[in-house]
Amino acid sequence: EDWKDVKMTISNGDPTESGVAPSLKPWYLYFGQARNELSETLESKVQGLSNGNEVRGTVTERGTGLGLPGVQIMVKGTSIGTASDANGNYSLKLPKDAQTLVVSSIGYKKQEAFINGNMVNISLEQDSQSLNEVVVVGYGAQRKMSLTGSITSVAAAPLETTQKYQPTTLVFDIEVPYTILNDGKVYSVDIKTQSVPALYEYFAVPKLEKDAFLTAKLIDWQELNLLEGEVNLYLEGAYLGKSILDVRHAKDTLNISLGKDKGIIIERKKLKQFSNQQFLSNNKTENRAYEISIRNNKQQSINIVILDQFPISTTKDISVEEQEYKDATMDKESKILTWKYELPAKQEKKHVIRYGVKYPKNQVLVLE
Repeated sequence: EDWKDVKMTISNGDPTESGVAPSLKPWYLYFGQARNELSETLESKVQGLSNGNEVRGTVTERGTGLGLPGVQIMVKGTSIGTASDANGNYSLKLPKDAQTLVVSSIGYKKQEAFINGNMVNISLEQDSQSLNEVVVVGYGAQRKMSLTGSITSVAAAPLETTQKYQPTTLVFDIEVPYTILNDGKVYSVDIKTQSVPALYEYFAVPKLEKDAFLTAKLIDWQELNLLEGEVNLYLEGAYLGKSILDVRHAKDTLNISLGKDKGIIIERKKLKQFSNQQFLSNNKTENRAYEISIRNNKQQSINIVILDQFPISTTKDISVEEQEYKDATMDKESKILTWKYELPAKQEKKHVIRYGVKYPKNQVLVLE
């Protein structure tokens, strides 16, 4: 059905509801196994900086196997979501705590799907119940009319809208009647344009990934009335890809990742001359040393933050000696090291981290 000259309202509310820069966690040492929960968690979050973890798949009709277009796929507990295309295919950037997808379509039973990988296919069963009312909601993510969807046609200027603030939602009333065709395409329409000052900074965790991520830091972002969801990233007119705008976890500063910058070369390598084992009495001491090099191949200077860490003992039988971390600040509780500085164009800077771990020689301790 073509909707011609209909009055549209876009809201961040969800009428179907009843009534995610990476962060570094402490690294704890345990005998017999590597319990680096930090690295596993960080790895997913650092990957998320490169435009977000993504899930994709196909929504089909149970019984026929035909792809279903226009199906809503939402991250449970959020307003982050997308819609399937004309063939039933979808892709969605995920916030860091996403676990379940809620899938719904008019005429089909709502279904929840656990996110157990990057590919989640869903089969919907027809609902024989009659429908007396249809509610269409824009969520700030990809929809038939979308704030941030794939661009098929773009209005020459933002539509005339009226903003209304309700106790729990933000509503945009589109003043001019709008037409949405039943053509299976996704449209992007500007409803508001703002220029926002931002502080640009690079961020890297070389222990987990040898890439620098450009981030934009927005101050006083609460005044912008942003909706969470997928965002299309543009920098200096170039399309960078998609990321996630997750305002639920933002504090005073909202960080938006603009992806990896290949103009910053980072390497973390073990220094063999300082990495060794020593046996004394009933104990064994293992020394580790790493060199982190950062080279700025760009034409301008950059601000960059580098993170690394020392391990943390969980028992009196394990002793950690923090030997070298020049120019870095160390959090006493988490043992996370932070270097923050301006790196001039075409310049390279190196950092060394050294530590020793003493423990009983009849035990096994994984330090890599």
